[in-house]
Order: sequence, then structure tokens, then C-alpha cells
Amino acid sequence: MTNIAAAEGKRSGVLVENTGNEVRSGITIKNLDVHDVTGRSDRNAADRYVSAGIQVRLPAKASGLTGYFDGVTIEDNSIRDVKSMGIAIVGSPNGDDTINHNRNVVVRGNSVLRAAADSILIGVSVDPLVERNLSYDAGHDAVNRGAIAGIWAYTSANPVLQFNESARTEPGPDSMGWDCDWGITGSCTYQYNYSHENAGGFYLECLTCFGPAQTDTPELVVRYNVSQGEGIVNAGSGGNAKVKLEMYNNTLYNPGGAFDIRLAANSTVANNIFVGSSLTRFDTDRGITVDRNVYHGFAGPAADANAINADPLFANPGTGGDGLDTVDGYKLTAGSPAIAAGRIISGNGGRDYWGNAVSGTAAPNIGAYSGPVVAKKP
Repeated sequence: MTNIAAAEGKRSGVLVENTGNEVRSGITIKNLDVHDVTGRSDRNAADRYVSAGIQVRLPAKASGLTGYFDGVTIEDNSIRDVKSMGIAIVGSPNGDDTINHNRNVVVRGNSVLRAAADSILIGVSVDPLVERNLSYDAGHDAVNRGAIAGIWAYTSANPVLQFNESARTEPGPDSMGWDCDWGITGSCTYQYNYSHENAGGFYLECLTCFGPAQTDTPELVVRYNVSQGEGIVNAGSGGNAKVKLEMYNNTLYNPGGAFDIRLAANSTVANNIFVGSSLTRFDTDRGITVDRNVYHGFAGPAADANAINADPLFANPGTGGDGLDTVDGYKLTAGSPAIAAGRIISGNGGRDYWGNAVSGTAAPNIGAYSGPVVAKKP
């Protein structure tokens, strides 16, 4: 599929749209090669969210239409060099109302290379599953890159994003690998993902940046992820006390740069490994819990009374490349201070990044790895 024009505009490679009041079922978009679509890459444009390599769209709620999709699968597609978003499920939500949101949405196994805007955007859906996708070089060759992220969710209930890879999102106001954005309700979970060299850092939370106000207390879960060459976690939420982040058992390796950790009130940051050159900010006020993290290259915040300031003794750090299976260098070797030194966390997911079991009753490892020790690479 291709859709080339001389000038950017409201244009997609594949568009599936519900323009009525009916519930439409059984949408499958699979095994397509979508490339060179001249959509909209200008983030200042009024129609910036209506172009994509593959797009599923609901009607504007202001129109009074109530249709949605029940059963959307976007799987094993290749999207590249599009002047737009790569994959987008979008609509115009009415507050945090989920009545007209899509059901049974799965976005799996897709690759998005060099999209000029976001690689994958998931909105207006209930319990969407986004897994085993990759985003490389989002924001490439954009007219105006503006605020983008690699793979992110908005105006959805309980999105789960797992086993994805996001790399080299190009510089812009955000440019993170991952983002839970405005209008999320219930929970937003990022787990078992790998991000590297994204210009804006590891993770963004922007639930109250604009759009509908939060009417519940969203639970944000960020666990068992591996990050390389990224130092920013921007989860401050504009001071909204209703937002709560649980960030635990992640491995963040950024030896050439500083860490800047901005957190919402009442967040918990535990069992993570931070390797960097310095620390510019790490929020610990407003009821934030910081506990049992490993810090190397700088001293952890004083609020982490159980901090471990020591080399985590990775097998071969800094050797992650493109691919979820390239991060074995972040496994732990004999003598690592991270072994069985973590805080017990209820409902911890039961497994680590590599599929090893994580106990719910015994002290776990710190970081994303909970398997047996491995040999140190020479």
C-alpha cells in the first residue's frame, strides 16, 4: 500500500472508519507492506492526528454518532517511510466516557520504521493489547516534529503495552520511547519492553497535559523494562494527586548521561537499577516512596534509606542493539548486590523481562533480571 502526493495532507495508506451508530465487528489488517504515504507530519497542523500508514478511526462524539468497533486486529504489518503516524487508532472522545470506545483491540507484531510522527498511537479503546511491535526512528524527516513518542496510549481504559521495542525517536518536545497520555482510565501498564537511544528519554506520563480531566485514580505500572542510553523519566503529572505511578524492577543504563526523574505524588519507585554519570533531579516529596534501588556512577537520593550504591555487576552492559533479544548483557553475575535484595511487591506480574519467575513472597532481585547468575563477559 502506498499513497504518495506532492504536498502533505489528510491522507493514509489504509483507513477503516466507523461513520455511524452501529457496532462493527471483525476488522483484521494483516501482513501488509505500507510505505511512502504522504500524510501529515506537521504537528502544528489542525489535522495532525488524521493521517497514518494504517488508521482505524471513530466519528467525532460531538456529531452525536455512537458507533465503534468490537474486534480490531492489526498484526504483522510493515510500515515504513510514511509522512504521518505509523499505526493509529483514534477518535474524538467525550471526557473519559468509554461507552463508544473500541473493544477487543490487538496490535501485535508490527514494525514501524521512519514514521515522520508517532510510530504507534492507541486511543479510544477498552483493554487494548499492544505487543511485540517495534518503533525505529520515529519523527524522521518531519515538517514539524512537535510532540511525539514511539509507542503510546491515550483516552483508553486499561491499555497493556508489552514486549515492544522503541529506539531512536528523534528530538522534539517529548520524544520518549513510551507514554501514557491524557484521558487514560483504570490503569496503564508498560512491561517487558526494551527502549534505547530515544532522544527524549525512557518514559512520559502526561495524563493531565490537556484534554478531558481525570475522574478516577489511574494506576500506572512500569515494570521489567530495559532502557539503554536514556536518562529521563517525566511522570510528574502536573501535580495531579489522582495519578499514581508504580515503577519497579526496571534496568536503566545511561553511563554517559544524567538521570532526571520527575514523579507524581504518592508514586513508588523500587527495585530499579540506575547506572549513569550523575543525578540532576529525583523527586521524593509529596508522599513518594523510593526504596531499594541500585545506583552506580552517582549516589542515590537520601530518601532511599535502603539504597545500594554499587556496581550491579552486569554480564556485558552497553551491548544492546536492535532487537528484544540483544540485552543479555544486563543479566546479573555472581556477587551482584542486586541479587535477592529487592522489596517484595504485591501483584508483581510473576515474571521478569526474560521470562524467569519472580517470587511474590521472597525478596526478589533488583532490576529487570531474576534468573540464575551468568558468567561475566570478558
